Amino acid sequence: MKNKIAFACMLMLFLTGCGNIQDTDEIFETSNQDEVYEIVSEIRNDEREAHSEMLIFPEDEEDFEDAYLYEENYGLSTAHQIVVERKYDREEFDSEIRRLLKLTYEGRHTYYTENQFNFPAIVGVFSHSNCYEYALLDNKKNQIVYVCNTFIDNMDFIKEDYRPIHLEELNKDNTTDYSIYNCSK
Repeated sequence: MKNKIAFACMLMLFLTGCGNIQDTDEIFETSNQDEVYEIVSEIRNDEREAHSEMLIFPEDEEDFEDAYLYEENYGLSTAHQIVVERKYDREEFDSEIRRLLKLTYEGRHTYYTENQFNFPAIVGVFSHSNCYEYALLDNKKNQIVYVCNTFIDNMDFIKEDYRPIHLEELNKDNTTDYSIYNCSK
């Protein structure tokens, strides 16, 4: 009986990726805006594991004009790095900032910061269980860069200007973590 329970536990760890000590089973990269939009949509619809609702990202497919994604699959678990760069006219830019500032999930809100990134940002997840989800605001270009990182230690796929400042220290310090999702997913 104990052997069956131990086997069932090991099988569960393997299938979920939690017990995976090997490299990824599968790596996927794309800069195709349709593929990136489809993956973000699948995450939003709970068809793909990400511990996120992807609320920071735009809702419309046409807003994914310059997008790229890096994904690692471990059994049934998936880790992502997603970046969408979107330029707006001034009115759209201001409207999108208002949308981002109003985002809530089960009573938790995004927050605005000017000192955690190279740009002002609106943050939904910051250094929480090695997850990040934020929007960088470039007021000069009317551009918003939407970024998500879930469970990938190495952020080299994300342009350096788009990463949090002092990332190495953040990974060691758990006092700065925040999640709009409050680990509910």
